[in-house]
Amino acid sequence: MPNSHGARYDPPHVSSRGQVPGRFVHSLRLPTSRRSTSEGESPMKRTPLAFALALSILLVAQQVAAQLVVSQVYGGGGNAGATYKNDFIEIFNAGSSTASLSGWSVQYASAAGSSWQRTNLSGSIAAGQYYLVQEAAGSGGTTNLPTPDATGTIAMSGTAGKVALVSNQTLLTGTCPGSALGVVDFVGFGTTANCYEGAGPTATLSNTTAAIRAGAGCTDTNNNGADFATGAPTPRNTASPTNVCSSGPTPLAIGTVSPLPAATVLQPYSQTFAASGGSGSGYVFLQTAGTLPPGLTLTGATLAGSPTDDSGSPYTFTIQVTDSAEATATKDFTLTVNPIPPCTVTQTIAAIQGNGTASPFAGSIVTTSGIVTGRKSNGFFIQMPAAGDSDATTSDGVFVYGSAPAAAAVGNSVCVTGTVQEYVPSADPNSPSTTEVGLPTSVFALSTDNSLPSPVVLTAADTDPAGALLFLQRYEGMRVQVNSLTVTGPTRGNLSEANATSTSNGVFNGVITGIARPFREAGVQLPDPLPAGSPCCVPHWDANPEVLAVNSLGQTGGTALDVASGAVVSGLVGPLEYASRSFTIDLDPAPAPGVANNTLTFTPAPAATSAELTIASFNMERFYDTANDPSVSDVVLTATAYANRLNKASLAIRNVLRTPDVLGVEEMGNLATLQAVAAKVNADAVTAGDPDPNYQAYLDLGNDVGGINVGFLVKASRVTVVDVTQVGSTATYVDPVSGNPATLNDRPPLVLRATVTRSGSDQALPFTVIVNHLRSLSGIDDPTDGPRVRAKREAQAEFLAGLIQTRQTADPTENIVSVGDYNAYEVNDGYADVMGVVRGTPVPTDQVVEPPATITSPALTDLLAGAPADQRYSYTYSGTAQVLDHVLVNPNMMGRLARFAYARNGADFPEVFRNDPNRPERLSDHDMPVAYFTLPLNHTPAAVAQSQGTAVNTPTTFVLNASDPDAGDTVALATTAPPANGSVTYDDATRQATYTPTAGFTGADSFTYSITDQGGLTASATVTLAVNPLAAIAATGGTPQAAPVNVPFAQPLQATVTDTAGNPALGVTVTFTAPASGPSGTFPGHALTVTASTDASGVATSPVFTANGTVGSYTVTASAAGVAGTATFAFENLEVVEIPALGTAGLALLALLLAGLGALFLARARG
Repeated sequence: MPNSHGARYDPPHVSSRGQVPGRFVHSLRLPTSRRSTSEGESPMKRTPLAFALALSILLVAQQVAAQLVVSQVYGGGGNAGATYKNDFIEIFNAGSSTASLSGWSVQYASAAGSSWQRTNLSGSIAAGQYYLVQEAAGSGGTTNLPTPDATGTIAMSGTAGKVALVSNQTLLTGTCPGSALGVVDFVGFGTTANCYEGAGPTATLSNTTAAIRAGAGCTDTNNNGADFATGAPTPRNTASPTNVCSSGPTPLAIGTVSPLPAATVLQPYSQTFAASGGSGSGYVFLQTAGTLPPGLTLTGATLAGSPTDDSGSPYTFTIQVTDSAEATATKDFTLTVNPIPPCTVTQTIAAIQGNGTASPFAGSIVTTSGIVTGRKSNGFFIQMPAAGDSDATTSDGVFVYGSAPAAAAVGNSVCVTGTVQEYVPSADPNSPSTTEVGLPTSVFALSTDNSLPSPVVLTAADTDPAGALLFLQRYEGMRVQVNSLTVTGPTRGNLSEANATSTSNGVFNGVITGIARPFREAGVQLPDPLPAGSPCCVPHWDANPEVLAVNSLGQTGGTALDVASGAVVSGLVGPLEYASRSFTIDLDPAPAPGVANNTLTFTPAPAATSAELTIASFNMERFYDTANDPSVSDVVLTATAYANRLNKASLAIRNVLRTPDVLGVEEMGNLATLQAVAAKVNADAVTAGDPDPNYQAYLDLGNDVGGINVGFLVKASRVTVVDVTQVGSTATYVDPVSGNPATLNDRPPLVLRATVTRSGSDQALPFTVIVNHLRSLSGIDDPTDGPRVRAKREAQAEFLAGLIQTRQTADPTENIVSVGDYNAYEVNDGYADVMGVVRGTPVPTDQVVEPPATITSPALTDLLAGAPADQRYSYTYSGTAQVLDHVLVNPNMMGRLARFAYARNGADFPEVFRNDPNRPERLSDHDMPVAYFTLPLNHTPAAVAQSQGTAVNTPTTFVLNASDPDAGDTVALATTAPPANGSVTYDDATRQATYTPTAGFTGADSFTYSITDQGGLTASATVTLAVNPLAAIAATGGTPQAAPVNVPFAQPLQATVTDTAGNPALGVTVTFTAPASGPSGTFPGHALTVTASTDASGVATSPVFTANGTVGSYTVTASAAGVAGTATFAFENLEVVEIPALGTAGLALLALLLAGLGALFLARARG
């Protein structure tokens, strides 16, 4: 079943089920809670409690003339090897008068339990009479009990427990109840019982032994260990012969009945002798005569071992007992040793396994045989001898589920009778099944000290990443060997949250060395079926068949092997089973495998530069405090545990994350706890000589029933917070199962708006961070609840996408980063494409069960995509690397991305690292993504006030006194206060302004402008303007000139008009006038007058001017309206001389003459 992390939950690793006390099946497949917190009961201070109990019971017993006691306890009824079908409790009246049992009860609890079960009694019991209480039946056994006097349904343990005779019918409470609750007699049986009378409980029972009170029930020294012996159950009822106890001192005697229960060659045997009377203590047993069966020895009061020979059967011998007063008593015993019974094999192991995915004999009772290759707490493995059946497609081994009797010792060849079953965990109904022989009715040894079958050496070809999911089923139950395994999933464990500690469960994962590390791929995991009504093309993921599991504690006597990812383990040998969806090697206890490269330590995030903003995410894994919040189901930590978690958090944030500027936090208990984290980090940084990050905590409580929330740690030494807002706490969706609205966001998104400025820069970067923790994958494939889970995950993804899109639409320039534990892979999981929806790039609707929506545009980028392929993970599940923790950015922030990395201190480390408060690893099982963004380096532009003048009606263009200190920056010029009597335009590239005064306006004007760089930094200044009236006109070109008559002059006439400040006037009409008679000239069309407008330089230029036919000197005038005076131009028309044909010398002389005349004219004109 998926867990709250979005991956299938790793239960405590068991081969098929959990421990099997007696016949009871207790599955250890855990529910889909976030964490399994397994805390054992506190050990009792046994001596004071037991003494108090014995004393209180004795006081009650002395008041009961009948002296009723529990005389016999048996919990193995119906188990493998049992004769009787039912458990029972026997009561005896050791007193001298009849006693009524009306309103009384017998009650039972497990060896360390505090939950009691009751069977009510009735009738009466005479002195010396027995009273039989029948309890629950098992599936085995051959004989019914004698007619019971009372009947109950309590299923008792066959080995250890607690039984009380109570003078009322009220259920007892506590692990060790006393007389105040009406307890008349109490028996703690089995060495693990935590409550008993006297110095200790009885010996441990079995399916063939009961705890029997000595003296046929008369012995009661208030010491369970001394008063009871183990022996074959002998149930007695009120119809059995009575045994009235004598009132005088009891002589020393051995109470054990002869003949002893029969033994069988090679089968484990145990018989404890019981004595009574005499001093009542210090009994020592000794064989004084006769012969014990070979293989059996007397140790203390117990005869035990496995007979090796039956040739002397029946064996007779004498046992002597000596008490503390050195009185002795003897008794002769007879013990029959039976030969090994025949084993009639109905099916070989290979036939039971078959060559398919299920046994062809499932549901059938079979008898088979094999060599025991491994023992577990809930069964054992057997395998055919070396030859097997020579069929590579059928397994030669099988697991026998139930208890692991002593006969099933490793190396023994055993005969097993039981029912073939295909086991599928109830918590994972889609899991492939495991073939096993279940709850055997008979297990006995055929031979001992056999060599174990040689293991099959698994190679890379057997675990091909492209191979079949169940290819290794051909070796299920067989011994296998892996020469070299590279760990891809660290050793897991069982977490005690209140203590913040873990114990190793010995289970880790890996691939045969040389195979690449496996990653989660798109699709629904094989072989899970798709929900009804799924679209056509939903992909399936192959579940990475290359991954193996190793259970270093899988076999009895194993030692936990705690390894990190990347470690290389060599020489792995043990039986192969299919457990928790992994083919698992239950490691042989010896020899220990070799381990190399197991020194992994945390991988810190790269150090940030002063030019970078760092934003990270950290799932801190159910980070609670020492206070109980009754409104949620939180965990109350011990003070030590809380301090240890704070210390590990500080190390992780400072040394692994390197104190990011903004840290999005998931799974935090409350604001006070997050503030405690901030204070710890700040103080530790100062102590270490580092700058104080001055982290400030932000958290709003959400709707999570487990009391986990999202929040922020913000480095106030660098980041300025604008606001922090929780969004969507009241949002709902329609639950498709109930049809009713339901809370959407258990942990609503928290939105941070902030700014940060790079050192040496004038520009702050505004940015927005959204921290999220979306719903887990737990239950996504559940036949009943799956539709709700899938709908909620899709609705949450659409809500977050809508939140981001709303912000992008409202402000297209916003810099958005979305972080957190999305509980979703970067690929479509087949049920819902959560990350695709949030990004804005969902898969087509026919590839996912829950139809996706496209909301985000422009699409976001998951920074994971830019990481190296082998670094794209933040979590490991059963040896598969996968991503749950993401950083998404919009295009604005993507443009600033410098780099991206995962800081690693969680996913790759064994669970026992949680126990060390002085190292940062395994505070959480998640790694932490960190994104680095380049901050702008920008300086504010400069603008200086200036003055500018121009003539009336004349625009003026000038360079503004504005600059930008950053080379290459583009700027924008804009008017912030326009001129009152004109207009202004700008050229950004040249930083020029053009002012155009209103027509006819003269006087003072001004405008204010701004210069803004590409980062938005701005400066402004005012330009003061003077618009002046016209003042003068002057001849500035084309004077003086001379030309022969009727010949155009070489230069046009140019007159310049200026204002009172000497500024050129634009667009002024200038009139050029030539003399009307005498020497003169004409403009085009023989005009004597022509007009021209001044240009931007104030210059008016005439058209071509041509001398007329009259020789002589004259002036031309230029005038302009509104300007006093004129400008004059000097001209001379030269006579044309007829020159006869000249030779070369004559022409040269003429040229000299003309040159001289021209020079003379110019000199006269200038003079």
